[in-house]
Amino acid sequence: MSKPAFERLRQHEDKLDHCIRCGYCYEHCPIYKHTRWETDAPRAKLALCYGLLLGDLEPSDYIATKLQECFFCKRCETNC
Repeated sequence: MSKPAFERLRQHEDKLDHCIRCGYCYEHCPIYKHTRWETDAPRAKLALCYGLLLGDLEPSDYIATKLQECFFCKRCETNC
């Protein structure tokens, strides 16, 4: 029996809804500070998750890589 697509991601959908896309998380993200690329910011990772959940984006190696490029320091979450 196959599991529904993005079951684990869908479990956190209510948390994704808390983000108002203000960008305050940028200044606390060590990866964004290093690269200065929008796609490395926490807000961009949330946008990718939404795109996957809504079916607007197809899963790809690029998206998987971007979502995994995180130190999981939770500075973005703490300062949200």
